[in-house]
Amino acid sequence: MFRHITPWTAVAALVAATAIVGTLAGRDAGPPGTPTPVAACTDEAKLCDDGSGVGRNGPECRFDPCPLEQGAGVVKGTVTIGPLEPVETPGTKTPVPPEVYEGRAIVFTGSGGAYVKHVSINGDGTYAAWLWPGTYTVDINHLGIDSAEGFPREITIHEGDTITLDVNIDTGIR
Repeated sequence: MFRHITPWTAVAALVAATAIVGTLAGRDAGPPGTPTPVAACTDEAKLCDDGSGVGRNGPECRFDPCPLEQGAGVVKGTVTIGPLEPVETPGTKTPVPPEVYEGRAIVFTGSGGAYVKHVSINGDGTYAAWLWPGTYTVDINHLGIDSAEGFPREITIHEGDTITLDVNIDTGIR
């Protein structure tokens, strides 16, 4: 009923299983749609004057700028999400519960698609990202079949800039 398994067959099966497990273990566990970072930064935090903290991000593992830090700029905006129901009455807008924003983020990448940072969307639909001067590609993290017209979009931020970038996420519910 069972064939005799040779030692070479057992070794080949073990190598194949190890390769599969190693590949699965190496997958990025970041937010959906987030590009895999090129480098792993140390898990440190810098305390900002306003009491908030920032970590290291980007291919150079620099500390993110603190809010209002000299030399930085900010990208901020309001995010709308919808539709939330298959049928919505024209002229009425279904209120967006705060938990709808929880899994979604605004994602910033640098040159060559290198991951820079992702910013969570607040429960009221607002976000703000303090960034060092440079050119970035801004996108959403594409939760499920989410899409946003006009994204990904390239922006250039200079020292002291405030860029308002509103995002309208289409959930695809019809």
